[in-house]
Amino acid sequence: MFCKRIDVDLPREPTDFGYLRLVIARTESKSREAARAGCSELVAELRRECGNVRISKAHSEHWVAVAAVRGAEIGVDIEVERPRPGSQRIADFIKLGSTSSNEFWQRWTLREAIAKSVGGSVLIKEDVETDLAAATIRPGNWARAPQTAAMCGRLEDGIYYSLVLSGLQKSEDTRCA
Repeated sequence: MFCKRIDVDLPREPTDFGYLRLVIARTESKSREAARAGCSELVAELRRECGNVRISKAHSEHWVAVAAVRGAEIGVDIEVERPRPGSQRIADFIKLGSTSSNEFWQRWTLREAIAKSVGGSVLIKEDVETDLAAATIRPGNWARAPQTAAMCGRLEDGIYYSLVLSGLQKSEDTRCA
């Protein structure tokens, strides 16, 4: 199913939890069906390996991201930079800048991941996004807010992802860590 699979090596500090995993893969086809099948395959694999964990999934074109955690809520997003109808109007409304900038795509994926981890819409989570915006300034590093942590990254030109954990609780279970 996959041409490319990446187990992203996530830094542990300062999140203080026992188990977190992020897997990003590229499907052979750009079809929506292939991306959904890829997400389902990765979710099933993580459940077999790690048992009862919280899982979040996302896809964009032929890129798929699945994240799993124990002891927190989780949200993940992945986006392929590309023109989208109405995206500049949305960017202006939520003050994200030009849709052709790296910052826009990093902050957009961050908002999507926040919405998945805490519930709601990407349009109404300004307070949390503002607290975690440091994740977009230092990609690959954790940014913290009370009970929330976020990390953004760029796989290659035009491929952006974000991961958000909320309601963090310390866990001693390191199975599949």
